[in-house]
Amino acid sequence: MNDIEHPAGNREAQRIRIGDLEIDLRFRCLKHGDGEVELPHRVFELLLLFVAEPHVLHTRQRLLERVWSGLVVEDANLSQSVWMLRKALGSANKDWIRTVSKKGYVFEPSESVQRLSVTPPDTLSEPAPDARPDEAPVALPAPAARAVLPAFLRRYRMWAAAVLVVASLVGLAAGALSWQASATATPRYVLIDGTRGAPDAQARLPARLLEAWLGWKLAVCPETRAVTPAEWALPGGEPVAMVILGSGALPGRDGRIFVQARIEAGDARHRIHREGTRRELARLVDEVSDEALRVLLPSRANERWPALRVDPVGAERYLAFREARLAHRWREADALGERLLRDAPAFELARLELAQTHAARGQLPQANTLLDAVATRMQPLPEDARAQLRAYRLGLSPDHAAAARAYTTLAEAHPHRAQFAIMQAMALARTGRFADGLAVLERMPGVDALSPEQAVSRWIGLAGLRATAGDHAGARASAQAAARLADAQGWPYEHGHALMALANGDVAASKPQDAATHFTAAARAFDEAGDAFSALHARAIGELYGPPVTGETGHLEPVHLEPWLARARAAGQRQLELDALRIAAYHHYRGGDLPRYRERLRQAQALSEAMGDRWGTAALAVDRLEDDVARGDADAVDRALEQLAGSGLQGEPMLRARRIEARLAFERGDFARAIATLDRGERDALGDRAASTPLATAPLACTRADVLVRQGRPAPARAQYARCRDAGAQDALAAAIGLAELEWLSGDRDAARAQTRQALALLPGIDIAPARWSASVELAGVLVRIGDARAALELLREVAPKLEASGLRRDATMARIAQAEVALAQGDTARAVAEAGAARASMAGNAWRPRLRQVEVALARAGGDEAEAQHRLAALHREAHRHGDRMHQALAHRWLRADADGVRCTERERVALVAQSGFRGASLDWLEAAARPARAATPTLRVPHATRTFSQLD
Repeated sequence: MNDIEHPAGNREAQRIRIGDLEIDLRFRCLKHGDGEVELPHRVFELLLLFVAEPHVLHTRQRLLERVWSGLVVEDANLSQSVWMLRKALGSANKDWIRTVSKKGYVFEPSESVQRLSVTPPDTLSEPAPDARPDEAPVALPAPAARAVLPAFLRRYRMWAAAVLVVASLVGLAAGALSWQASATATPRYVLIDGTRGAPDAQARLPARLLEAWLGWKLAVCPETRAVTPAEWALPGGEPVAMVILGSGALPGRDGRIFVQARIEAGDARHRIHREGTRRELARLVDEVSDEALRVLLPSRANERWPALRVDPVGAERYLAFREARLAHRWREADALGERLLRDAPAFELARLELAQTHAARGQLPQANTLLDAVATRMQPLPEDARAQLRAYRLGLSPDHAAAARAYTTLAEAHPHRAQFAIMQAMALARTGRFADGLAVLERMPGVDALSPEQAVSRWIGLAGLRATAGDHAGARASAQAAARLADAQGWPYEHGHALMALANGDVAASKPQDAATHFTAAARAFDEAGDAFSALHARAIGELYGPPVTGETGHLEPVHLEPWLARARAAGQRQLELDALRIAAYHHYRGGDLPRYRERLRQAQALSEAMGDRWGTAALAVDRLEDDVARGDADAVDRALEQLAGSGLQGEPMLRARRIEARLAFERGDFARAIATLDRGERDALGDRAASTPLATAPLACTRADVLVRQGRPAPARAQYARCRDAGAQDALAAAIGLAELEWLSGDRDAARAQTRQALALLPGIDIAPARWSASVELAGVLVRIGDARAALELLREVAPKLEASGLRRDATMARIAQAEVALAQGDTARAVAEAGAARASMAGNAWRPRLRQVEVALARAGGDEAEAQHRLAALHREAHRHGDRMHQALAHRWLRADADGVRCTERERVALVAQSGFRGASLDWLEAAARPARAATPTLRVPHATRTFSQLD
């Protein structure tokens, strides 16, 4: 220990200075650039210990022993005190206290400690007595009153050592702290247990019960605002009503107790005092709470509340249950609450809080059963409190739209209530309105204005919603902030959920290894919290996002999925079951097991319809849409698009849907509709965020670039490919393939080969099998055009059978067209005829497939029928002109005669088209090997064929 001693300190020092921070030892306050702040007794003692021993790791256990010596206190007291101290240090100095995960804290001031010697204070462990002449003392019986009411409360502006965190009706997390002042005056209050630290537990019991009962009533009065001691003491704040709660035994009167509340607001004082027997505990607490409520909220003087029905034994058990809840020891709280309700079946507040505990653990059937009873039995209840109860019940139901409406109404009516806004955002997200939910959370202030529970909930919500908006960096930062805060508070359950958010962000950012690490860490955190249900969930989801597991049957068989689904069904967690089925479907899709993928989607769809979950049904429509397009099921595609049209879906799912819809328009040759769909997708999915989160819309850029190439606009196409390249490995591959084709069209064969080499290098890293197969087909088409038919054939031989077996008709058709091109390039006319015929038979009627038409032209030329070839070329040119497909117009020009079948195609027009598009390399000459005998009359520039595989080219 250095020369500042603790607890008495150096008797020659009255003030301590660290940089711009001054610590006044007599009046136990801090002075810095943000103003002057007084500290409660224990928080000040904690500061002195830190100042005395800087740059030393103080373990949590040792701090509890030294600062709360001889007292049995909750671990949460230390977390709350550190939080209060950081805030009191001011914005410039709060980082002086560094949290060491799982261990404790280190005090690291930016400058050295200086002592200022003045007249020494009498003591550092007790505040100076209050000498205000205008304050009437509280007339409490002595000596019992002094035994339960600590001396530090004699100076009302001093902070209490701890404050009640009331249980809210509107969320799983405890707390009802506000984050924003409302437009009208908001009554603010701070509840102080004046008995805290007293050794007589029985004397404390009535005050602690009053703290919970009055705190609940105030919490469900949405016009009020609870504040912490830290917020209360900050300079320049609004007026706060201080409610000091006391209780104890009446001296010399066996079995008689008193319960009281002292309310101080400015110069106004009000004292409520009731006496009775111990057996009358509930009545005494009820009467004091009702009177206190009338004093604090006169407008509610005529409202009626349910009666408190609990005996002293039940009250004692309730306080143990409540302590476990506030410490987030959910498994212990669950067991204590079940026992409590067996012994006190008429205690409705306990029933409500047990329902919240069950919900926090994912036990929805038990939670809903209790809430149904609460709704019937907790009578009478003010209407605004009942509205909160209805909203909370809806939040646990599959009717997310109704929950969103209920919480939106509450949040708009009471903007100072943070929990309403948090629950509103989550409900909006469950309806697919991700951008709207994200906007709600981002309008809220940061952690300093929220309780730790609310801050963790907000960070986790931000992580999930930012991921859906494509803001992967923001999602990761939010999840990390939630994890740090939960870990600092010693909350393994919340820490697990924060790690799940971090893992999901890793998945969205295509970082599977990081995701696997965080899913595993989340499972360990849930194990530590005693929540086997959530631990199994983390392991199952982590496995589904991990590498595919192949069983003996050759199917993909995750080990934890079926046990997790069984547990989710048994627990009534239908939403989690639905999410797991969707992720399981994706797992099978990623591994190329399309039959199992479709089976899981059917299971999910049946569950979603049974739940009446509009958001789940819309999300499944997006999942099915890509498969329906790939299978060539036009009717299913149209149904899915119609279903999505009125869904209100936002975020990444809507971006995916619009990209698929635009791709479908592109393949039909409707380029204007494709561009309009992409533009609408950005607006619908992200609204005003589209411009501020360019990475979110980057995946749309590849489709936009493909359309621009077809329209003969290479410069903007290159810019879009550059954007797309940053969106992830799959999009980087698509960009490389698109740029390779663009370089070939522009006549730069070396650049085309370089891009194709890059694409080949990226191909093995695509872990989604159907996407890899589709990219292989596209890449094979480029390979044969630049002269490497052998490498193209290698790719096609590997993926074509898989496409046929999986029923992916669109890509299977394109694979046949590419095989026909390879056969023509190699001079194998018979095989080209067979492949082209099979492609024509499988092609959708409204698809625009100019490559197949080019193959058919080459086959006519190979057969010596130049007239038929010119007829087909003319038809191709007319159709390309109708679609605005300048790329295929340019390709047709190289073989099209000026007088072909009524098409006017002069050399001047060809030159103009090349000048406008830059397609100087556009040619069909690579198809000429089989057509060589018929080409004597119309020679063109020949492209030499490669005799090596592309991987051997340098």
